[in-house]
Formats: sequence, C-alpha cells, structure tokens
Amino acid sequence: MGAQTLDAVLVVDDDEFVLSVVARMLGKRAAQVLTASDGQAARRMLGETRFDLVVCDLKMPGLDGIELLRDFATLQAGAALILMSSADAKTLRAAEQLAQARGLRILGSLQKPVTAAALDQLIARMDA
Repeated sequence: MGAQTLDAVLVVDDDEFVLSVVARMLGKRAAQVLTASDGQAARRMLGETRFDLVVCDLKMPGLDGIELLRDFATLQAGAALILMSSADAKTLRAAEQLAQARGLRILGSLQKPVTAAALDQLIARMDA
C-alpha cells in the first residue's frame, strides 16, 4: 500500500456520524479534510477548492451523489473519486460505471459501514 499524502479531501454524506468517522480515517492521510452534509454544499465546495480525492455517498436528500457526478467532471477534473453507499453491490457497480462513462477517475466504491482497511485499499489505487 502506498503511503501517499493527500493535500485536500472532501467527504460528502448526509449522515453526520459517517462524515466524522470517514473524515477521521482520512485525517491520517490528508493535510486537509473538508466535509459536506449535502450535495448542494458539496457542489459549492467543488467549485471553490481543488481536491485530490472526493469520497461521496450516493443516497442523500436533495442533490444526491448520482446527480453530483454530473457536475464532477467540470468542477474537479483531476480529482479521484470513491463512492460509498448502504446500497447493494449491484447499485454501487452501476454508479461506478456511470462515473467511468463520464470520464471520471473512479477508484472504486465502498459499502457502508466503511472500514479503514477498505478505504486505504482504494486510496492505494491512486499510486497506480
């Protein structure tokens, strides 16, 4: 596993507990970890800050992760993306395929609850 240090990471999830847990996991690898509790806040942040990595929930009220993917390519062309959800593996695979079809740099997806080992495994793909 690469020991890559990330400059800025964004975690997007409507569940405050998930936000804090995933942000804490990423805090060991990133100089700056920002969080957004909904898609609208995430969209604003994507337009203001350059991120190395965005970890985004698929299911959120209002603007969800799938809708956010539409804006992602124009707002954060170079950032890597990890999707997370409590949805089943088939739904996660479909979302990954959608991201790839949009030309996004998708590292993979995680089923909740997210583990540090699974997150580190996907982040290690950034070195590849």
